Amino acid sequence: MIERRLLSLLLACLSISWIRAQEAVPPTKENFHLFLLVGQSNMAGRGGVEPQDQQADPRVLMFDREGRWVPAVDPMHWDKPSAGVGLGRSFALEIAKAHPGVTIGLIPCAAGGSPIDTWKPGVMHDQTRSYPWDDTVKRLKAALPSGTLKGILWHQGESDCKPDLAPAYEAKLLDLVARFRVLSGSPDVPFLVGQMGKFPDVPWTPEIVMVDAVHRRLPTLIDHCAFVSAEGLAHKGDKIHFDSASFRELGRRYAAAYLRLETVAGKAEADAIYVNGKVIALDPAESVAEAIAVKDGRVLAVGTTAAIEALAGPATRRVDLAGRTVVPGFIESHCHSLGAARAALDGDYAELRSIAEVQDWIRRRAAEVPAGTWIEVPRNEITRLIEQRFPTPEELDAATTEHPVVFVSVTKTVLNSAGWKILGLDDPAATLPDGEVVREEGKPVLMRGGQASLRKHMPAPRVHDSEAILAKHEELVRVYNSVGITTIFERATDRVGFDTFREQASNDRLKVRVRGTFRFSAKDGAGVETYLAKLGLAPGEGDDHVRATCLKITVDGGIHWGTTWLSEPHGEKRTAFYRNTDPAYTGTQSYSPAQMEAIFGAANAKGWPMSAHVTGDGGAMAVLRAVETVAKSQPDIRDRRFNLIHCYFPTPEMAALAKSLNAGVDTQGYLYERDADFIAKIYGPEWADRFMGLGEWVKAGVPVGLNSDHMIGFDPDRAMNSFRPALMLDIAVNRRDDRGKVYGEHQRLSRLDALRTLTVWPAWLSFDEEKLGTLEPGKLADFAVLDRDYLECPAEEIRKIEVVKTVMGGEVVFEE
Repeated sequence: MIERRLLSLLLACLSISWIRAQEAVPPTKENFHLFLLVGQSNMAGRGGVEPQDQQADPRVLMFDREGRWVPAVDPMHWDKPSAGVGLGRSFALEIAKAHPGVTIGLIPCAAGGSPIDTWKPGVMHDQTRSYPWDDTVKRLKAALPSGTLKGILWHQGESDCKPDLAPAYEAKLLDLVARFRVLSGSPDVPFLVGQMGKFPDVPWTPEIVMVDAVHRRLPTLIDHCAFVSAEGLAHKGDKIHFDSASFRELGRRYAAAYLRLETVAGKAEADAIYVNGKVIALDPAESVAEAIAVKDGRVLAVGTTAAIEALAGPATRRVDLAGRTVVPGFIESHCHSLGAARAALDGDYAELRSIAEVQDWIRRRAAEVPAGTWIEVPRNEITRLIEQRFPTPEELDAATTEHPVVFVSVTKTVLNSAGWKILGLDDPAATLPDGEVVREEGKPVLMRGGQASLRKHMPAPRVHDSEAILAKHEELVRVYNSVGITTIFERATDRVGFDTFREQASNDRLKVRVRGTFRFSAKDGAGVETYLAKLGLAPGEGDDHVRATCLKITVDGGIHWGTTWLSEPHGEKRTAFYRNTDPAYTGTQSYSPAQMEAIFGAANAKGWPMSAHVTGDGGAMAVLRAVETVAKSQPDIRDRRFNLIHCYFPTPEMAALAKSLNAGVDTQGYLYERDADFIAKIYGPEWADRFMGLGEWVKAGVPVGLNSDHMIGFDPDRAMNSFRPALMLDIAVNRRDDRGKVYGEHQRLSRLDALRTLTVWPAWLSFDEEKLGTLEPGKLADFAVLDRDYLECPAEEIRKIEVVKTVMGGEVVFEE
């Protein structure tokens, strides 16, 4: 065994030596883009070399130790014997992919352990017995005749995280950047600075925090600069150096940052500038600037008012923010907008908070329609009524006996006496063929199921023509825009709905971006394939305006109806509240673990990301265990970013498992606002502490999108689930329900993290993190202008924040 390993190692070394011996012929200078790799050991690379790191690509070269252009394979650096996989190769592969006609040339010059003071002329670095700055000068001058320097990649700082060095780091780094740009011959050459390892098991000292702050701040101090986050990356066991997978990911992040800078390079004259404000960029550096410039629908630059004013030309539109705050456009990561548009054509929605309000609404409706006409109360959950129970038939009769009245709570229905009579259920011996009647003293008080029997007696739903639906949907989108929403996740669409959105977009009638989730009910792999063949869409099909994102199954029921899949029996109290019958019931379980494994595996094999409606903690763990099982044979399922939808009761174990599977969460803020009190009373205070546990997800590093699950009504505050982003921010920061109570103090988020639940993390869920979620050069210019300072206003004012202007792709889609 030992002999075989030694032979394999020897062959690998010989292979690398042979590859490096093959000197390459660079292309023409204009098609040979050079990048300088400088810094200390995390730039030089210390990851273990694997076969994938030794695969030569003819369009990715490196300037080797002897000054020759050869295929770039790891290790690229030779500063120390420990040199291994670094970030350079994955960076170059991404840049080459983005530029088909170009060859990438890497110039490795990093020196392990080198403090910034060794990056000066004539200074030797003792650890490597080298002169980092002088050696870089020589190598760059030797390499430049072959190509054009396009960027400088810097990863350093660990050696300067000392009490006597950290305070002076910023001035030294600014001086170094200036010298690099003089050396390159270009004052505008992009400079990318990477974040030091941010590992959960390695606490940061005050000096590390200080140096990290310099790195984050650098893009606000110099032009053509980007900060690259190391969030979520792992060390290789030494608590200093990234592991191989993290090095590759870090290289891809450097590439994404570079490509964003490149997108706006050379576009000096802005279409519009917004100045004299407070721009919360929400970028990895957490920059707060004064102004923002827009060009061709993208962010051109973010910076001081003076710097942004310099980008204006004769045709540039200038907007004075007058001190107002700008944030990235809000992403509503769970809604049913087409359904809401259709429902609106049948009448306005009313949010009812008590049985008295239900009765008043029935009385008003009864005065408008002829006697005998069915009256259906708008959907309102019993958990949100002050009484927190179903209305009785007698209470519905108190509103009218001249009309049959129906109160539906999804799985259970209450009728007034006229309704029970029409269905023939006033007879104590009558039964329902598709449900069950609950009686008290021989009288019907509630029915479970039975919707088919009920609907046979009610008028058929109105059918609306497509143009009316489109017009109503445009009206709803204008309301979305008025609260700062620029992107929505349509969480249960189909091919017809998706094509409707594309038609709207093609006719310039859709002023919001749409990410489509396709709901289906297949129970096995063959069913998935049949569904996908009928759907006729490829994974990710579409564009920046309308795109297919993922598939969806419904695993359990709902918290309002008593069908949530819990980790424990519902018990006597919950069973009585929901008017169920079996205290041992743990909730609806629409899919077995085996079925979920088959479905997730089949979808993944076709390249589709998956999501699952799962409200309870028992169901959520079952879903995650199924994904975990699939990952054993299909590890690339982690790249699909599985979405847990709802997932109301996270635990540390659940969050850790979700993180290990690279899964994300979409959950509803308004449910906490309206339902936390009911959870505390019926489930218990410890369940209320976990309810909508944002802090649990964020602590574990799981991306979470906070949203509304908006489905009926156009009022941002009184719809069937409020969709006002300011309310979501308030709930995340203050965690105070509509009765003024706080459950789970530890679940509160910082203001920036709260903002990320509506921007950065939903963008990640939809694979849009390089285009949406932050205000960085090259990203789509989606943002909202607020009427007050979100970061500084009193906490109780957060929910009062109003949007005065909304911009999508550079276009003003709402203005106060």
